[in-house]
Amino acid sequence: MQQSHQAGYANAADRESGIPAAVLDGIKAVAKEKNATLMFRLVNPHSTSLIAEGVATKGLGVHAKSSDWGLQAGYIPVNPNLSKLFGRAPEVIARANNDVNSSLAHGHTAVDLTLSKERLDYLRQAGLVTGMADGVVASNHAGYEQFEFRVKETSDGRYAVQYRRKGGDDFEAVKVIGNAAGIPLTADIDMFAIMPHLSNFRDSARSSVTSGDSVTDYLARTRRAASEATGGLNPERIDLLWKIARAGARSAVGTEARRQFRYDGDMNIGVITDFELQVRNALNRRAHAVGAQDVVQHGTEQNNPFPEADEKIFVVSATGESQMLTRGQLKEYIGQQRGEGYVFYENRAYGVAGKSLFDDGLGTAPGVPSGRSKSSPDVLE
Repeated sequence: MQQSHQAGYANAADRESGIPAAVLDGIKAVAKEKNATLMFRLVNPHSTSLIAEGVATKGLGVHAKSSDWGLQAGYIPVNPNLSKLFGRAPEVIARANNDVNSSLAHGHTAVDLTLSKERLDYLRQAGLVTGMADGVVASNHAGYEQFEFRVKETSDGRYAVQYRRKGGDDFEAVKVIGNAAGIPLTADIDMFAIMPHLSNFRDSARSSVTSGDSVTDYLARTRRAASEATGGLNPERIDLLWKIARAGARSAVGTEARRQFRYDGDMNIGVITDFELQVRNALNRRAHAVGAQDVVQHGTEQNNPFPEADEKIFVVSATGESQMLTRGQLKEYIGQQRGEGYVFYENRAYGVAGKSLFDDGLGTAPGVPSGRSKSSPDVLE
């Protein structure tokens, strides 16, 4: 299974992203359709083949921890001792139990874990399982010193996973958290950011921004047009055009939408703009077409009040080209994209406020009225 995923990747960055190849093809198509640069956090590699198999992905309402060891790797065990928290202090496990119970009390289910033959092959290749004899599974992880695991083939050709404490009596099913339909959950694909081109918002801006315009070109052109139309430079006209351009920028970053939470059915998907919601839904439709469930569950990392410190970000440009960037490279890349008319706002938790939208873009453009430069917090708030 793992080899088949790798065979479909276009480059090393695609493979490192952890996004299944077929799903990634859809992501590249959406980036082109929406004329937007899409950025992603790296996907848990233990979730890659699970997503491709059609395992569901978790939303913001699930706080229980997934597992990084054994047969249950990539899933979210109901027993926290089988998760990545194995070996932690009792109080940590107690809090984790509360998280599990909260998920189960709010529409999620406890599902008996079964694995495909392809998944077992992956676990062997990844070193998570080192041997199997008469269904009894061996591994080098310390968890196997406390628990015994076995698999039993089911009538549909899958393998039921069972466990017991060493020296215990009966084996019982390993249970994992599933969605309301009883489909087990794994990690979702987290979006780091979405950078739409201003041409997506030409109606709200009442402007003639074209796909090839950079932000600076656009404002310079509108300034020339205003000057020609009035027989000279008219500060009031320039001020009006600036307000129109700013309205488009406000729409692009979803200023109003980012002040509220959205709900899709019973699932909290967090803060998300109208455009980001369109992209999310388009990505999920593409995923469904290749046999996956919803893969993007919520808004981007730029709306996360507790952002992660990722060392690398996977980027798909509006032309469908992909690359892996470090944080340092990402800053330069975003500056270049802004200059070409793509809009980006930074997470306020990064400590950068009031200048994000206009850096290397609107705020440095010819024709910006005096005092209307980089510090425009009303646009960002």
